[in-house]
Amino acid sequence: MMKVNSKDRLLKIREIFENETNEEKKLSARDIGDRLKEEYSKDTNEFKVNIKTIKSDIDKLIKSGFKIDVCKVEKGKKVYYYIGEALDIYEIRILLDAVYSAKSLTDEERNNLIKKVKALTNKGYSEIYDSKLYVSNQLIVSESTHLKYYLDKIHRAIFNHNKLRFQYGNYDTNKNFNIHHDGDFYIVHPYNLVWSNDFYYLIAYDEKKKRIINYRVDRMRTVEVEEENFQVDVQFDINAYLKSCFNMYPGEVDIVEIKFINKLINAIIDRFGKEVDIVHKDDKNFTIRFEAAINEGLLRWILNWGADAEVISPKYLKSMILDEITKMSRIYY
Repeated sequence: MMKVNSKDRLLKIREIFENETNEEKKLSARDIGDRLKEEYSKDTNEFKVNIKTIKSDIDKLIKSGFKIDVCKVEKGKKVYYYIGEALDIYEIRILLDAVYSAKSLTDEERNNLIKKVKALTNKGYSEIYDSKLYVSNQLIVSESTHLKYYLDKIHRAIFNHNKLRFQYGNYDTNKNFNIHHDGDFYIVHPYNLVWSNDFYYLIAYDEKKKRIINYRVDRMRTVEVEEENFQVDVQFDINAYLKSCFNMYPGEVDIVEIKFINKLINAIIDRFGKEVDIVHKDDKNFTIRFEAAINEGLLRWILNWGADAEVISPKYLKSMILDEITKMSRIYY
């Protein structure tokens, strides 16, 4: 008869729980005994295991902190399954969906991260996580293999109040990435990182331009943390600042009032939340009032709704909309 020491048997039972059980797939002590026999009978057909010994091993695992749930089924029979780590199935699913839809990741980074997220919980659930989230719009895969390293540097600079230096650029119509200002470095005081519209933005005070600017992190190059510290602006309020931006475009803040047709109410709540100030004008229309930076981002967002939206105030925003519509009409007529 093949002899298996208690330590090896205990480790094998733990492995069976991790790999083969979950809330939907429970095993009895006899089931586990059958698994052990299959494993240890590869070399000999004489392996035998005592059910009481297996139950004792399971109790030892539970007492050691290994998370096993015990359930009773018909006739008092007990079945067991591995609960897993701190994250539940839906929590892992949310993390995976975020990874699948993130534009900032390369294909290689996405696949590696998915494997790591799946490893956070019970291996018995691996088949459940194979259901992939499909993004309705074509996912533009990032080519920024440097992004993960830059994000780490930026986080450290923000935490330690170190200045940042980097180059910045964008693409031209030939799809070539061009560095601005002949490769000169930007020197900034990094305040915050913001995730908006599927992109990372660095909110920072630019020393040369002497104002706060939003930088797309995937358009930054050669990011380095300076040894020199900067004085933190205690009056800077990131929440107030973000309210003064619209689609990450900065500008002068004003009170905006817009009239919409009723069918757009869900789109407006999606954008502003249920706290937005809504006034019912008639059976067909409603108006909203909100603070926003008057900028290109707001202008293009309003034009996106076509004739279903009408700016009520401020008057100069109405004029900006009218000028843009006039330019558009000249193109098509």
